[in-house]
Amino acid sequence: MEPLLAHLLDAASRAPSAHNTQPWRLRWRGDHLLVVVPADRMLAAADPTGNDVLHAVGALLENLLLTLAQRGYEGSYETASRLDPGSAVVTLRWRAADAARPDSTLYRMIPLRRTSRLPYRRDPVPAGVRVDLQEAARPCMLHTLDDPAALDELRRLVARATAVQLADAAIARELHAWMRFSPRDPRWYRDGLNAACLGWSSVEAAVARHLLAPRTLALLSRLGLHRVLCADVNQQSPPAPMLCMLALRGDGVAPRIEAGRSLQRTWLTAAAHGLVTHPVSAAVDVAATRPRALELMGLSAAERPVNLFRLGYSAPPARSPRLPFDEILERGDE
Repeated sequence: MEPLLAHLLDAASRAPSAHNTQPWRLRWRGDHLLVVVPADRMLAAADPTGNDVLHAVGALLENLLLTLAQRGYEGSYETASRLDPGSAVVTLRWRAADAARPDSTLYRMIPLRRTSRLPYRRDPVPAGVRVDLQEAARPCMLHTLDDPAALDELRRLVARATAVQLADAAIARELHAWMRFSPRDPRWYRDGLNAACLGWSSVEAAVARHLLAPRTLALLSRLGLHRVLCADVNQQSPPAPMLCMLALRGDGVAPRIEAGRSLQRTWLTAAAHGLVTHPVSAAVDVAATRPRALELMGLSAAERPVNLFRLGYSAPPARSPRLPFDEILERGDE
């Protein structure tokens, strides 16, 4: 395998995505790379607009560009006008760079960045760190919230929105399909949300496996009992010293991919400060809770939400599983 390709594949394998679907295939052409979204890795129910897929592709692209820069290349890319599964959504090219290699801080954070669903310490996020995160988010806007009363209200909105999503049969089936409840599942080390990354014990995973089964959840929803599963706010949206919302102006394929790049830079910058993150975007994904969530986070009418996430310090979380390289790489002209 070409050394550059090996580095790019390693960087690609560490990009975040909703439900850890890893919705990309890389078509290597020797002098350029095509990023393709397979239809079977899109979330038709939870992400009908495809925005979360585009954000994931943007995060992938940021990892690739950071890697190219550290390998002595200048990267450039083109984005498609629309998201068409099976066709290239990004075409990445590179040439030898004339300038010196840039600071390597974010590149070195690619393997260290973590999503943590574990309890967060109460330590506040320093003001200087907040400034660094907002700079990393540009050209997007990063809104932050640390007022205790507002945090509690927003966390309750997350729990309420999660209950709404669980009552949607299509979303519930899709979520269950991407969950891995036991290491005996052959997909445990490949993709999806496994119990270790969710911070569940074996007993919690066994209970969740039955309660979140589509038939069981459908019955609970008909009886209105699904809300009981989301009654514990500390489980659905655990406490954190800060909640953050990345927002953009504009819409479409290119702006959403750029937003994904901004999101990844923000999370890599957080990692450089010893921080972890955890998306809790249900409150902005559900129509009933979205207006108040956006109001609490201070978004203007011209801004569109990208991702709502917890920010703070936690014990080291388990690393999410990743697909093997031979399953994300396609060679030749096929």
